Amino acid sequence: MNQIPDFLWFCQLSRDGAYLGTKEKLPRKPTLEYVSSLIETAAEMGFSSLLTATNYHSELENYTAAVAALARTKGAGLLIAVRPGMFSPAMYAKMTATLQNLFPGRVRINIVTGSSPAENAM
Repeated sequence: MNQIPDFLWFCQLSRDGAYLGTKEKLPRKPTLEYVSSLIETAAEMGFSSLLTATNYHSELENYTAAVAALARTKGAGLLIAVRPGMFSPAMYAKMTATLQNLFPGRVRINIVTGSSPAENAM
């Protein structure tokens, strides 16, 4: 049985620039308009979802940004990262079920079990 590959990408929630690896201050802020354009462009390029990573150094909190961006776009879905302990499991299940109802087929969850030693210590 042939399966079609499912491609996902990354949705930037911090400032970024035109070139990787530069030491200059990164110019683009992660506005709702910019995040939405990433989602729509990714969909045009064949990506099914984009990861909204969870960390403490991003300018935008990923779940709130995901809800706003999903409401504004029609293209790709989002893979929303969450760390155990950040939310009550029952409440997060309800939040996710709500998103699934509002945006059918466009919501995935990524449970993050580790990251940097500093974030893990929190």
